[in-house]
Amino acid sequence: KRHGSLQVTATYSGISASATVTVYDKFISNASEWQTMINTAKMGEYYMLDDDIDFSGVSYTSRGADSSSGSSGAFRATLNGKNHSVKNITLNAQTGTYVSIFGKIYNAKINNISFENVVVSGSNLSGAGLAVTLDGRSAIIKNVYLDLHFDSIPSSAGVLIYNCYEGKVEGVIAKVETPSNNASVDNVKIINSLMGAT
Repeated sequence: KRHGSLQVTATYSGISASATVTVYDKFISNASEWQTMINTAKMGEYYMLDDDIDFSGVSYTSRGADSSSGSSGAFRATLNGKNHSVKNITLNAQTGTYVSIFGKIYNAKINNISFENVVVSGSNLSGAGLAVTLDGRSAIIKNVYLDLHFDSIPSSAGVLIYNCYEGKVEGVIAKVETPSNNASVDNVKIINSLMGAT
């Protein structure tokens, strides 16, 4: 199966023109397809959102992850959100030690996507809204909006990422709410930074 970036060249009357196009493995348009992608996506696969996705009334299973570096158990695919939104995800912090939307990210590329009304339920939390760890020199999170709500004060949590070993984060806006305070973080850029939990 062919996927990824391909160079296409066309010639007409002796004039050639070329362009780079991306061929995707899967278009994601509903909660079930999103959940399958999160739990089964493989290295080198390309996904694109075809519509906004609403998890209202749908249980969300966070991809399992620990906070160590490396690729074991990580999300390693490319995801282009095409400026769509994923809404109303609830992460149950009582069901596991680490919770986040993607679990561990390793050499993955995630861009052009909004996560609205992501709720972390419960205080037994080690993790973050987007990912427990970011690792791999090719890992990129770009043009992402995160609207994150904690329904109680977390014991140990990061806003976007819990542990950052390697990778880039660019053009990210995060809105964070807890029962005691509001906070916002914008235009975050992390390059090959070792950053502990906050």
